[in-house]
Amino acid sequence: LASKNMTRFKTETLISLMVLVLLSSMLTLIPQLNHIMVEELSELSRGKTPHFFLIDIQKDQIADLKKFCEENNIQLAGPSPMVKAKLRTLNGRPFEQYSVNKKSKTREAERDAFLRNRPVNLSYKQKLYKDEKIVKGVPFEKMSSEEQLPGISLEKRYAKRLKIKIGDELGMSILGLPLKGKVESFRKVNWANLKPNFFILFKKGVLESYPQTFLATTFHPKDKRPDGFQMKLLDKFPNISSINLKRNIEKTRSIFNDIVLSFRTMTFVCLFVGIFVIWTIFQNQVEQRIPDYNLLKTLGFSPNHLKKIGMAEIGLLIAFAGLFGIFVGYFLSYALVSIFFENMNKGWSFYPWAFLPALLSKSLIAFLVYRFLFKKVIEEKAPNELLKGY
Repeated sequence: LASKNMTRFKTETLISLMVLVLLSSMLTLIPQLNHIMVEELSELSRGKTPHFFLIDIQKDQIADLKKFCEENNIQLAGPSPMVKAKLRTLNGRPFEQYSVNKKSKTREAERDAFLRNRPVNLSYKQKLYKDEKIVKGVPFEKMSSEEQLPGISLEKRYAKRLKIKIGDELGMSILGLPLKGKVESFRKVNWANLKPNFFILFKKGVLESYPQTFLATTFHPKDKRPDGFQMKLLDKFPNISSINLKRNIEKTRSIFNDIVLSFRTMTFVCLFVGIFVIWTIFQNQVEQRIPDYNLLKTLGFSPNHLKKIGMAEIGLLIAFAGLFGIFVGYFLSYALVSIFFENMNKGWSFYPWAFLPALLSKSLIAFLVYRFLFKKVIEEKAPNELLKGY
């Protein structure tokens, strides 16, 4: 009888299913995203974060800079070389030039054309950072460093935007000096580590003879305020610029905390709004079924039997929509993190308790429907109203 009732009232059943699925997915999605943000925030807090980012370091200043940091009890990470270049050709053909007629391009096409024509920063190293990972192609240690056609490792999203594939040949110019290389790998870069990271990377032994500057980061003791460091650095090395990363990191942490708080608030708002909407729908459905329940009572069905039929109908709706909505919520969270937060430290991680708000809300709805709707309709109808509606 429960399944027949659901098929008889197809429109109402379909609306209830859609609302329940939406409620379950939202009540699973928001706690799951909240969990991911909390994990990312805790990872950012646990990690050793740099205080200053140093740029425009000259090659002949590296030894003096290291000595300066040692004297001031400062840890210097790097320095990492940076070579400014211009992409010229792809497989022997010129890169697409930025079109003057902007109306003929979409924003994505304009962005890709800009990336193809903007100056790029190259670098080289002996091995990758621990949180860098080759996702396709030759391992970095086995890349070619021959002068004729050295191997190149590209950041994977950068390569995708420029439509570059493994095996393509890139032609560049460095202050008028030509340089060619073969794309041998794509890699995933963790930009959140605040280390000097680059889209285009060579192995050591290729770029050393080209004009270059160096980047570095500094780490200061926790019990020592780094406020005077910039002034001392400016006095000793006037050409080196420093960026206060610690201040920016604190702002980022504050933003993450605000996001986490907003997620938690949204969970409670969705919970209360969803319960109210579902309660209204079920109340309307129960009122529509009053004549059917009264007819069944005249045919000899006991109140307990009618309660079981009603609760079976509600249970089927809640179970199917709840389980499907929970699955949709997890899937949406995975898709959102994969698309928009691909370079997070932790990435997507399964949070088994994300479905609890959805489960609790469905249990609460079932209890309220039984306690205040079915019981009232089935047990408190006067005999002269049993056939009302027929």
